[in-house]
Amino acid sequence: MQVTERSRGRWHVVAVAGRADNTTAPSLTAALRHAIASHSHVAVDCSGIDYISSAGIGALVEGTVAARRAGRCLTLCAPSPRVQQVLKVTKLDTVLDIEPTLAALDAQAD
Repeated sequence: MQVTERSRGRWHVVAVAGRADNTTAPSLTAALRHAIASHSHVAVDCSGIDYISSAGIGALVEGTVAARRAGRCLTLCAPSPRVQQVLKVTKLDTVLDIEPTLAALDAQAD
């Protein structure tokens, strides 16, 4: 798994590529916690995730919970077909903030 970070307007984008599984989930969780601690608006670009396990989903959920507790915003963006499928099957698509593209962030109001 590779994690890169960049700024996009008011958003701090954490782009994830590769496998989000039990081996890489701790690194993903740490990256999300660090981003949330440093930025009020964090977007997780999921377009590069080609495999996600329950541990990877757990890292995304843990990041969301940490953001909500801190009064910050974490949004999943551009989920790959695999990520979309897992979010739908687990019904997490109904409770997590998800945008179909990174461009959709630009239209969000504070």
